[in-house]
Amino acid sequence: MLYSKGSKGYEIKEIQSFLYSLGYRDVSITGVFEDSTEEAVRKFQLSKGLLPTGIVDKTTYEIIEKIVLGYDIYVVEKEDTWKKICDKFKCDLDTLLISNLKYGSIEEVKNKEIIIPFKNDIVRSHVECSYEMMRKMIKGLKIRYPFMEHEIIGKTVMDKEIYCIKLGKGDIKVFYNAAHDGMSSITSLLLMKFIEDYCKAYTMKRDFKGKDIEGIWNKYTLCIVPMVNPDGIEINLNGITKKNPYYSRIVKWNKEKDFSKGWHSNIRGIDLNLNYDIAFEKGKSESSKLNVKCPSSKNYGGIEAFCEPETRAIAYCMEENKFDMMLCYDTFGDNISYKYVDKDLKVSKHMAEKFCKVSGYKINNKKEYGTCKSYFIHKYKKPAYKILVGNENKKYDIKEFNELYITNINILLGVLE
Repeated sequence: MLYSKGSKGYEIKEIQSFLYSLGYRDVSITGVFEDSTEEAVRKFQLSKGLLPTGIVDKTTYEIIEKIVLGYDIYVVEKEDTWKKICDKFKCDLDTLLISNLKYGSIEEVKNKEIIIPFKNDIVRSHVECSYEMMRKMIKGLKIRYPFMEHEIIGKTVMDKEIYCIKLGKGDIKVFYNAAHDGMSSITSLLLMKFIEDYCKAYTMKRDFKGKDIEGIWNKYTLCIVPMVNPDGIEINLNGITKKNPYYSRIVKWNKEKDFSKGWHSNIRGIDLNLNYDIAFEKGKSESSKLNVKCPSSKNYGGIEAFCEPETRAIAYCMEENKFDMMLCYDTFGDNISYKYVDKDLKVSKHMAEKFCKVSGYKINNKKEYGTCKSYFIHKYKKPAYKILVGNENKKYDIKEFNELYITNINILLGVLE
């Protein structure tokens, strides 16, 4: 692996984001390895005792990866105590102990390897969340917070795993999911940031935005699928190579347009937001009115409901857990919908209005067919909400992420009362 001046692509964005988060770079994330990136790499290499070539070679990349994952390995010496280890590596004691939960006293770890958690956050919000980036985040979070459970609820056509994160041990089960839409990677980042902050607050035994996190942990079980459509997001962020078996079809379905500006579907050209078994035929009829009758970049729900592995995985997760409430996050709208087709549960409207009050979003009463939210309400007779963030006609700019997070944290925590 080698990146140098002139290199381009999402991988360069990740490297630039990493250098920015550590203070080696103070300009925008461009995805182009230019002079400022080369200089930032040199500074980083010097700080790690490497030859300052300005080229991201294998050794440099391995060090970057270690910091990205948020931990190092250390063999405990005879004279060490937990406090001495904290002082040596400038890490937090609570996080150090949590990261090494399998051990008890310091005597148990003499001459053994332990995890040294870095101070930096694992979830970085300066670049769009790709599938590989999400996987690294989950790996790093699982090591830092071993109480965080996760499982694979399914795989995509391209064999990408669909992750479900579990937090808490309460009887009330709540389901959050994001990014049915390939254009919605920022909502994956939103949920990953929430997961990290939630785990951090629980570890530090402190309130989370004024909420008693320990009480919430014992009352609720949160199941979170941060990325429903990894294949679609990959196409949106990185395009598609000629080696991909779907290449010619994808290019045709996208009408040779820029993938980053309009690819919503999964890799088989199915709009996952329309593939659930609720008023599915009506949804097909509505798509036909838009002259969409076959696989496309958006608005085609498929031949039949649940014909796609992603929607089957979500349905499986619902059936296994029997959730009490659900939030579905995607982009384009700045609104919240709570009805299934054109019906609703009485309790749902009150909560939707509460979410609107804390976020500034509007109620969306538009009829929906084949959606995840509508399917959940219809099948389980429990409240569910579809939250669309960002301008209705424009992809969310990553520079607006902090504002997005501040707006939505009150919704994500507002469910847990």
